[in-house]
Amino acid sequence: MINQHVTINGAIDPVSTAQQVRRMFLELKRNYGGADLGIA
Repeated sequence: MINQHVTINGAIDPVSTAQQVRRMFLELKRNYGGADLGIA
């Protein structure tokens, strides 16, 4: 099991920042194997 903790302080647009982080994790999943990241 992999646990990932991401802390972002001072985001001007929290929703946009969260979307970018989610996209980053999905790209990592797609590029480096199918490890379960707990996101769809």
